[in-house]
Amino acid sequence: MNEDFDKKFPSNEYSKTVYDFTREEIRKLQTFEAIAQMGQLAQMMLNNLLQGECLPRVSIKNSPDGGISYDLPKGQFCVYTPRHWCLRCTNRRGTHEYLGKLYCETCAILVKNEKQPPKKGKNQS
Repeated sequence: MNEDFDKKFPSNEYSKTVYDFTREEIRKLQTFEAIAQMGQLAQMMLNNLLQGECLPRVSIKNSPDGGISYDLPKGQFCVYTPRHWCLRCTNRRGTHEYLGKLYCETCAILVKNEKQPPKKGKNQS
């Protein structure tokens, strides 16, 4: 049924018993499962609308480090953006300082590696 549950509850520590749903339970569960799937789809569509139409209209780029909240009765949305952006990729929040400049974690590693001379091997002089 669910391999994740089998891993979470190993047979050497847990007993596993399988039961059958009644027809009425299956009907109810299928209805609620369909509603849950529609809710997930609606949430994805809502996020796409906010990120694809609303943000570009106000000249704000979408970032995984930002957030959007909205209030339909007021007709407003609020965008939370980092105060300091990564100097290299300009898409993530600048959280790591290197040589007086802010970078996201990934770019900080890349910049540090670019600035350092290659290490000499044992056979190199």
